[in-house]
Amino acid sequence: MRRLILCFIVVFASTLLFGQQRNPQLEELRAKKIAFIKQRVNMTDDEEKAFWPLYNELEQKRWEISKQRDQWRLTKKDGNTDFAKLNDLYIYSEVTRAKLARTYHEQFKKILPPEKLFRYYIAERDFKEKVLEEIKRKANEARRK
Repeated sequence: MRRLILCFIVVFASTLLFGQQRNPQLEELRAKKIAFIKQRVNMTDDEEKAFWPLYNELEQKRWEISKQRDQWRLTKKDGNTDFAKLNDLYIYSEVTRAKLARTYHEQFKKILPPEKLFRYYIAERDFKEKVLEEIKRKANEARRK
């Protein structure tokens, strides 16, 4: 259960991170994520030129999937929530995200050597964990005040 909650927080943070709004804090976080990945993966100039447009495309598609899935927030406010439909939507979005990951993995393999691609995946995970820790830290600080 705890793992599920953490996954939800990561997805939510990713959704916020790559949302359409141009919130300066979110843009700063996105810039930090890119810098974090660049530092960890250490791509060549040619690799970066091919990788980053594809990465941005992937992030946009992830955001669109999350936006569709998060429609439950709109429906839960009225009393007529169709939970069966929401459950199906949630699973559909997770399957779609997995298919998307597989598709882009194949494209990333054409750009990055295996070791760098692995470092990219680890950097993605580590950055999400870092953001979660920061969120927890700030929440704990807010509770203490």
